[in-house]
Amino acid sequence: MRNKLLMTLNLLLATVLLASIFFGISTSQPPYDPWLDVTDDGYGGIDDIVATAEHFGASGATTKNVNVTNWPINTAVLVWWGQYLPSNDLIGTTPQDSLGFGQLHILVSTDGLTSGEAVTFWVYGVLWNADHTSSRLATAFTLILNENTPGASITIPVPSSDFQLNARTSIGTDCYIYVSYFLTWA
Repeated sequence: MRNKLLMTLNLLLATVLLASIFFGISTSQPPYDPWLDVTDDGYGGIDDIVATAEHFGASGATTKNVNVTNWPINTAVLVWWGQYLPSNDLIGTTPQDSLGFGQLHILVSTDGLTSGEAVTFWVYGVLWNADHTSSRLATAFTLILNENTPGASITIPVPSSDFQLNARTSIGTDCYIYVSYFLTWA
């Protein structure tokens, strides 16, 4: 009787195995879940189960340290470096893309300003119409550079998905200007 039962089970197992081969029945693995990979080795394995079992019954704060690595990255962008500005001259950038970022950091400096000379520096948000065929500038930040304040480090919220930088010398002012910026997401 026992032999007949074992033979029936073996036959049933062989039938299931052959059916899975012929009909393409597969046993797929679940998708990888980094929150379940407690050892952070990129694989869900027995070591994750052991690590979880070792802490069974523990209690504490329900927060988990999160390292975000998929945010936009921006390095310093040189705009003008030693750009000569003659008297009553205006220079400006094209719209600069800042989509996905939260903070705009600008370093601006002038060289050669004397008493009574000034440079006005602007940061504009570029506001586009609905179909992106035209835009207008909205002042987000203004700074007057002079002999007493020849430069500044500026941090402001990103004014829009595009921004623009402009500088104008006053009448009778000529100097050199140095500008660079970088963007951060927070």
